[in-house]
Formats: sequence, C-alpha cells, structure tokens
Amino acid sequence: MQELKACPFCGGPGRITLRSIGTDGRSDRFMEEYAVGCVQCGATTGKIHQSRFFRKNGEFIMEKDGYAEAVAGWNRRAETPPGDEIPPEGQGGS
Repeated sequence: MQELKACPFCGGPGRITLRSIGTDGRSDRFMEEYAVGCVQCGATTGKIHQSRFFRKNGEFIMEKDGYAEAVAGWNRRAETPPGDEIPPEGQGGS
C-alpha cells in the first residue's frame, strides 16, 4: 500500500477516507468510494474515487481500484521547471 505524501499547501498529513460502501442495485456488484484530504488545513483533491467489485463463483474480483487512484491523485505534484522556483518570502526578485 502506497503512503500518502504531506499536503502540498501546508505540509500537514494526508488522510484517505472511505466515504461509502454499497451496491449498484445488483446483488453481485459492490462499490466503495474514497476521498483524500489534509488533516491540518482541509485541502482536498476535490474528487471521489470509486472501487468496483463483482462476485464470481463466490470470489470478489476488483474491476477498478479507487483506493489506489485516490492515493495517486493526492501524491501527484506539478513539476516546477528549473529556474521557476518560487523564492522564500522576503527574498523575492526585482
């Protein structure tokens, strides 16, 4: 299981939350929904990620892994091109 990175805004810890578990109205299909956000400042990815499972011959088979998608979405960071770094406060440019 991949670990969540710190919040890109405040450095606080990220947390993944299981928002709901249910079916899509059929007895052989199940869903889980996940959201990710910062415990400290409340920043979120703004997206709900859904895992989908179905039952076949008594086994649960995952169709889509929303948990992994949620972690990957939170951990994704924009690349800063070389030379475009933001200077520390008080040490600005011109």
